[in-house]
Amino acid sequence: MQDCDKSKEQLIRELAELRKQTETSLRQSEEKFSRAFHYSPDAMTITCLKEGRYIDVNEAYLKATGYQRDEVLGRSSLELGIWVMPEARDHMMERIYANKDTRNLETQFRSKAGKIRTFLFSAELIEIDGEAYLFTISHDISERKKVEEVLRLSEERFSKAFNACPVIMAISNLEDGMFIDVNDGFCRFLGYSRQEILGRRSLEIGFWEYPIDRFFIKQMIMEEGRVRDREVKFRKKSGELRCGIYSGEVIEINGDRCLLSVINDVTERMKADEDIKYLRFHDKLTGVYNRAFFEEQLKKIDVKREYPISIILGDVNGLKLINENIGSGEGDKLLKKVADIFESCCRQGDYVARWGGDEFIILLSGCDKANAKKVMSRIKNTCKQSRDLPIQVSVSLGMAGKHSSTRNMEEVIKEAEDKMYRNKLFASTSARSSFINSLENTLWTRSHETKEHCQRMLKMAQKIARAIGMSDSESDSLKLMATLHDIGKIAIPNSILDKPGKLTTEEWEYIKKHPEIGYHIALSSPELASIAEGILNHHERWDGAGYPRGVKEANIPLISRIIAIIDTYDVMINGRPYQKPFTQEEVLEEIERCAGTQFDPELAAVFVSLF
Repeated sequence: MQDCDKSKEQLIRELAELRKQTETSLRQSEEKFSRAFHYSPDAMTITCLKEGRYIDVNEAYLKATGYQRDEVLGRSSLELGIWVMPEARDHMMERIYANKDTRNLETQFRSKAGKIRTFLFSAELIEIDGEAYLFTISHDISERKKVEEVLRLSEERFSKAFNACPVIMAISNLEDGMFIDVNDGFCRFLGYSRQEILGRRSLEIGFWEYPIDRFFIKQMIMEEGRVRDREVKFRKKSGELRCGIYSGEVIEINGDRCLLSVINDVTERMKADEDIKYLRFHDKLTGVYNRAFFEEQLKKIDVKREYPISIILGDVNGLKLINENIGSGEGDKLLKKVADIFESCCRQGDYVARWGGDEFIILLSGCDKANAKKVMSRIKNTCKQSRDLPIQVSVSLGMAGKHSSTRNMEEVIKEAEDKMYRNKLFASTSARSSFINSLENTLWTRSHETKEHCQRMLKMAQKIARAIGMSDSESDSLKLMATLHDIGKIAIPNSILDKPGKLTTEEWEYIKKHPEIGYHIALSSPELASIAEGILNHHERWDGAGYPRGVKEANIPLISRIIAIIDTYDVMINGRPYQKPFTQEEVLEEIERCAGTQFDPELAAVFVSLF
């Protein structure tokens, strides 16, 4: 027991002596720092933060860039054209100002000869004689320089590189895993202070997600003297789990065998790799499988044990109308909704993929015709029940099946596609009518137009149509116009439509676009094409001072001139959230006053006589 105590005391003394030596080495003279700086294999620079000009660079930097020292000092990296993408430097500086440093920023540098190489770039702010400078380290990963280069440095250079290195580095006792030293990167990244780490073991602080990793690493070290690029999982002080690439080798300190461990955190890179892998197989917008993956899966499933196989193809109705008139953003929402419906209506293990722009496909293995029809029925019913989009969700479906190897899968898909397009032809008229109903509902929801307002407008329009002797077709257009003249407002943001105060000049210009938006919506539907010109001109004035085109008098369509009067009347009589109502007498006086300027004088007279 006494020998054990002595051994412990000796170990503690040695640890204390080693720590003293380490602290002493960190306070080395400027000459020793300069040696470490200039002899480092990584490109290092010191730059005046205020002016961005180099005050010193090491030999590795000159070797990497191909410049002479006198060509570099006093100039900036932008002047030398070092950065392949100058915006990367701007991004780096933003991170420096925000965090005081940046670590492992992957970027590309161009040498004097024009050769481009990729580096892991790290930088942090340092202070020299009270002035702020930027200290940078660029680690060439084009050829994956190994840690051995750092280990061959002198003790002074090793100490400086050890603490300046941006990756996680630690020195521990090989036998029991007790930490002897850790670098700044270890403390900064894992959230520990040196005092919390030194003298403790990695297993004690819960560093390893899988403690057996430490066992296997120790075994490899004992057998081969080193470990390279082993994937490990470790935990920060906060408990956050991270992924790293571990490398280590035996070094000797005061006759003791120790383990130098280097860990590159690759968590974000692995996440990015997973994202890339996901996007290889999935449609980015909807999240269902993409066509390439589906076709590969089809080959695997097209075997006897999976028969019968059913294919369902679906084409989204009304997507073109949505994209052209309400916006591609709403069209994307429709596609996402359809994808969700398809997945929710399928069985577990079925494959749903986006087949084309507005087409989806379902692969159902071990599914006969009767069960495939049940899936189609669920899709149709779910579409009908959907109420959270501007247009009723509608999908044209086609189904075909394969029961034996005698039939080619391409033929099955072609049959399903033909059936789908036939169903789409039958549904086209219904889809357009549904579109108009959806536009009305959206108008009443998105703007201050109400169903009651439209009904009052409709009654007034009918009275004027009879009074001036309009034909049936003209009267029908006027009635449709009374309901949908402000349809362009569905594309105006609610933040503008619902604003209680005065609109800014920019917001008012946005509002003034709604006649043109409504005009394009109307042109896209045969049922509304007859009132497209009327919608475009319903805010024009008799004197030419209206918008959007400034036309006047008889150049303004008749239905537009009528709507201008009855819309003004109804709004003034019934008010708006932002405007109190007026009396009948006040409104009629206003219409008479504006006759010949804002309104057609003859129509204004007819209106006043009627109302």
